[in-house]
Amino acid sequence: MSATITTTTTALVVFRVGWGFVGGRASRFADFMPRWDAIGRHVRGLARLAPPRTIGHNPLGGLMVLAFLADIAVVIVTGLFAAGEDSHGPLAPFVPRWLGRVLAEIHEGAANLLILLIIGHVLGVLIESLLTRENLVRAMWTGRKRLSPQAAAALAPSAGMWRAASLAALVGAVLVLAFARTDFTALTRPM
Repeated sequence: MSATITTTTTALVVFRVGWGFVGGRASRFADFMPRWDAIGRHVRGLARLAPPRTIGHNPLGGLMVLAFLADIAVVIVTGLFAAGEDSHGPLAPFVPRWLGRVLAEIHEGAANLLILLIIGHVLGVLIESLLTRENLVRAMWTGRKRLSPQAAAALAPSAGMWRAASLAALVGAVLVLAFARTDFTALTRPM
Protein backbone atom coordinates (compact mmCIF):
# COMPACT_ATOMS: atom_id res chain seq x y z
CA MET A 1 0.00 0.00 0.00
CA SER A 2 1.44 3.37 -0.88
CA ALA A 3 2.05 5.98 1.79
CA THR A 4 -0.75 8.14 0.34
CA ILE A 5 -3.30 5.34 0.51
CA THR A 6 -2.12 4.38 3.99
CA THR A 7 -2.39 7.98 5.17
CA THR A 8 -5.81 8.49 3.62
CA THR A 9 -7.21 5.22 4.95
CA THR A 10 -5.77 5.86 8.39
CA ALA A 11 -7.24 9.38 8.38
CA LEU A 12 -10.69 8.03 7.50
CA VAL A 13 -10.57 5.36 10.22
CA VAL A 14 -9.28 7.79 12.85
CA PHE A 15 -11.94 10.34 11.83
CA ARG A 16 -14.70 7.72 12.08
CA VAL A 17 -13.51 6.56 15.47
CA GLY A 18 -13.37 10.17 16.67
CA TRP A 19 -16.81 10.84 15.16
CA GLY A 20 -18.07 7.85 17.11
CA PHE A 21 -17.42 9.88 20.27
CA VAL A 22 -18.20 13.48 19.26
CA GLY A 23 -20.57 13.12 16.29
CA GLY A 24 -24.32 13.28 16.16
CA ARG A 25 -26.41 10.95 18.30
CA ALA A 26 -26.95 8.30 15.58
CA SER A 27 -23.24 8.23 14.70
CA ARG A 28 -21.98 7.67 18.24
CA PHE A 29 -20.77 4.25 19.31
CA ALA A 30 -23.08 4.36 22.32
CA ASP A 31 -26.08 4.57 19.97
CA PHE A 32 -25.27 1.62 17.76
CA MET A 33 -23.43 -0.79 20.01
CA PRO A 34 -25.95 -3.61 19.52
CA ARG A 35 -27.37 -5.77 22.28
CA TRP A 36 -28.02 -9.45 21.59
CA ASP A 37 -31.76 -9.10 22.20
CA ALA A 38 -31.97 -6.23 19.69
CA ILE A 39 -30.01 -8.26 17.13
CA GLY A 40 -32.43 -11.17 17.61
CA ARG A 41 -35.48 -8.91 17.19
CA HIS A 42 -34.02 -7.41 14.05
CA VAL A 43 -33.15 -10.78 12.51
CA ARG A 44 -36.66 -12.09 13.30
CA GLY A 45 -38.11 -8.95 11.70
CA LEU A 46 -35.99 -9.51 8.59
CA ALA A 47 -37.18 -13.13 8.42
CA ARG A 48 -40.78 -11.82 8.41
CA LEU A 49 -39.77 -9.22 5.77
CA ALA A 50 -40.71 -6.49 8.26
CA PRO A 51 -37.61 -5.31 10.14
CA PRO A 52 -38.24 -2.84 12.95
CA ARG A 53 -37.63 0.78 11.98
CA THR A 54 -34.68 2.46 13.65
CA ILE A 55 -33.69 6.09 13.84
CA GLY A 56 -29.94 5.44 13.66
CA HIS A 57 -28.07 2.24 12.83
CA ASN A 58 -30.07 -0.94 13.06
CA PRO A 59 -28.39 -3.66 15.17
CA LEU A 60 -26.88 -5.42 12.14
CA GLY A 61 -25.67 -2.09 10.75
CA GLY A 62 -23.99 -1.37 14.08
CA LEU A 63 -22.24 -4.73 13.94
CA MET A 64 -21.14 -3.95 10.38
CA VAL A 65 -19.57 -0.63 11.42
CA LEU A 66 -17.62 -2.39 14.16
CA ALA A 67 -16.54 -5.12 11.72
CA PHE A 68 -15.43 -2.52 9.14
CA LEU A 69 -13.39 -0.55 11.66
CA ALA A 70 -11.74 -3.64 13.12
CA ASP A 71 -10.93 -5.16 9.73
CA ILE A 72 -9.60 -1.92 8.25
CA ALA A 73 -7.39 -1.45 11.32
CA VAL A 74 -5.99 -4.97 10.78
CA VAL A 75 -5.38 -4.22 7.08
CA ILE A 76 -3.53 -0.99 7.94
CA VAL A 77 -1.36 -2.38 10.75
CA THR A 78 -0.45 -5.64 9.02
CA GLY A 79 0.22 -3.78 5.77
CA LEU A 80 2.74 -1.53 7.47
CA PHE A 81 4.77 -4.52 8.70
CA ALA A 82 4.03 -7.06 5.93
CA ALA A 83 6.86 -8.63 3.96
CA GLY A 84 5.67 -10.32 0.78
CA GLU A 85 7.47 -11.71 -2.23
CA ASP A 86 6.81 -8.72 -4.49
CA SER A 87 6.46 -5.87 -2.01
CA HIS A 88 6.64 -5.02 1.64
CA GLY A 89 5.32 -2.45 4.05
CA PRO A 90 7.38 0.56 5.06
CA LEU A 91 7.93 -0.79 8.58
CA ALA A 92 8.78 -4.37 7.54
CA PRO A 93 12.50 -3.90 8.35
CA PHE A 94 11.57 -3.63 12.03
CA VAL A 95 10.17 -7.15 12.32
CA PRO A 96 11.77 -10.55 11.62
CA ARG A 97 11.20 -11.78 8.07
CA TRP A 98 9.10 -14.76 9.20
CA LEU A 99 6.79 -12.39 11.10
CA GLY A 100 6.62 -10.05 8.10
CA ARG A 101 5.50 -12.99 5.93
CA VAL A 102 2.87 -14.03 8.49
CA LEU A 103 1.63 -10.44 8.64
CA ALA A 104 1.50 -10.35 4.82
CA GLU A 105 -0.80 -13.41 4.87
CA ILE A 106 -3.00 -11.85 7.55
CA HIS A 107 -3.03 -8.60 5.55
CA GLU A 108 -4.22 -10.42 2.42
CA GLY A 109 -6.89 -12.33 4.34
CA ALA A 110 -8.14 -9.14 6.03
CA ALA A 111 -8.26 -7.35 2.66
CA ASN A 112 -10.31 -10.22 1.19
CA LEU A 113 -12.61 -10.12 4.23
CA LEU A 114 -13.05 -6.39 3.66
CA ILE A 115 -14.34 -7.08 0.15
CA LEU A 116 -16.88 -9.53 1.59
CA LEU A 117 -17.91 -7.00 4.24
CA ILE A 118 -18.43 -4.33 1.57
CA ILE A 119 -20.60 -6.68 -0.51
CA GLY A 120 -22.59 -7.67 2.59
CA HIS A 121 -23.01 -4.02 3.58
CA VAL A 122 -24.27 -2.97 0.14
CA LEU A 123 -26.70 -5.91 0.04
CA GLY A 124 -27.86 -5.16 3.58
CA VAL A 125 -28.50 -1.51 2.77
CA LEU A 126 -30.43 -2.45 -0.39
CA ILE A 127 -32.54 -5.09 1.38
CA GLU A 128 -33.24 -2.86 4.39
CA SER A 129 -34.11 0.08 2.11
CA LEU A 130 -36.58 -2.03 0.15
CA LEU A 131 -38.19 -3.56 3.24
CA THR A 132 -38.48 -0.33 5.25
CA ARG A 133 -39.12 1.93 2.24
CA GLU A 134 -36.44 4.30 3.52
CA ASN A 135 -33.69 5.85 1.44
CA LEU A 136 -30.81 4.59 3.59
CA VAL A 137 -28.16 5.73 1.09
CA ARG A 138 -29.37 9.32 1.48
CA ALA A 139 -29.55 8.88 5.26
CA MET A 140 -25.96 7.60 5.38
CA TRP A 141 -24.77 10.48 3.24
CA THR A 142 -26.65 13.27 5.03
CA GLY A 143 -26.91 11.77 8.51
CA ARG A 144 -30.68 12.35 8.46
CA LYS A 145 -33.77 10.20 8.07
CA ARG A 146 -37.37 11.25 7.61
CA LEU A 147 -38.95 11.00 11.03
CA SER A 148 -42.37 11.40 12.51
CA PRO A 149 -42.78 14.68 14.42
CA GLN A 150 -42.75 12.74 17.72
CA ALA A 151 -39.49 10.95 16.90
CA ALA A 152 -37.88 14.18 15.67
CA ALA A 153 -38.87 16.01 18.87
CA ALA A 154 -37.29 13.27 21.02
CA LEU A 155 -33.90 13.60 19.32
CA ALA A 156 -31.19 15.86 20.64
CA PRO A 157 -29.85 18.40 18.14
CA SER A 158 -27.40 16.91 15.65
CA ALA A 159 -23.70 17.64 15.78
CA GLY A 160 -22.91 20.67 13.67
CA MET A 161 -20.73 20.74 10.61
CA TRP A 162 -18.20 22.80 12.58
CA ARG A 163 -17.61 19.79 14.81
CA ALA A 164 -16.99 17.54 11.79
CA ALA A 165 -14.73 20.11 10.16
CA SER A 166 -12.78 20.59 13.41
CA LEU A 167 -12.29 16.85 13.86
CA ALA A 168 -11.28 16.42 10.21
CA ALA A 169 -8.75 19.26 10.50
CA LEU A 170 -7.29 17.80 13.69
CA VAL A 171 -7.01 14.29 12.22
CA GLY A 172 -5.54 15.66 9.01
CA ALA A 173 -2.96 17.77 10.82
CA VAL A 174 -1.84 14.91 13.05
CA LEU A 175 -1.52 12.48 10.15
CA VAL A 176 0.23 14.97 7.93
CA LEU A 177 2.79 15.54 10.68
CA ALA A 178 3.12 11.81 11.36
CA PHE A 179 3.28 10.46 7.80
CA ALA A 180 4.35 13.28 5.50
CA ARG A 181 7.56 13.98 7.42
CA THR A 182 8.54 10.31 7.59
CA ASP A 183 10.95 9.13 4.94
CA PHE A 184 9.66 5.60 4.50
CA THR A 185 12.16 4.93 1.71
CA ALA A 186 14.99 5.14 4.25
CA LEU A 187 13.38 2.27 6.17
CA THR A 188 13.22 -0.16 3.28
CA ARG A 189 15.70 -2.94 2.76
CA PRO A 190 15.79 -5.74 0.24
CA MET A 191 13.50 -8.55 1.36
